[in-house]
Amino acid sequence: MFFQLVNSECTQLSFEQLAWTCRKLVASVGANSAAATGIDRSPMSCKKNSVALAGAVGAYNSRNAMKSSLEETLIEVWRQVLVENAAVVQLGANRYPVKRTSKRGLRQVEFTYDGNELRGLEQNPETKSRWAQLARSGKKVMQFLGEGHYVANVVDGEVTIYGS
Repeated sequence: MFFQLVNSECTQLSFEQLAWTCRKLVASVGANSAAATGIDRSPMSCKKNSVALAGAVGAYNSRNAMKSSLEETLIEVWRQVLVENAAVVQLGANRYPVKRTSKRGLRQVEFTYDGNELRGLEQNPETKSRWAQLARSGKKVMQFLGEGHYVANVVDGEVTIYGS
């Protein structure tokens, strides 16, 4: 079980939420800094680990308040739609509703990045592509389209930008 401290109460995190948070933490703060925060792997006090994680994440957020890169934005959309199952994606001050496709009921969201209209579309697991195969195996896959062309995808938090 994994927990986070929110408003002085412990809440359970899904494995995907914890894995995403830890990847962001280690990538931005660094493994040595994460160890210095007091985060350990033992099933110790929820409060101790949560406060340490909250402090490290807070440090990450303050250093990364500037505009997100395309890759970070795509991961954020993927995370909110497929991991958190959000009804609305929040990117900065903008909110974008998550809709369902009419035929397959796949989740999709239209959003703007750097003045460009993009659409995130949950991978249809019933096609014959390798991305569909990953979706069938339980991976969370989202394709991203811009101007009617596939431009990138995110599979379990990893971005692939397609060439021109």
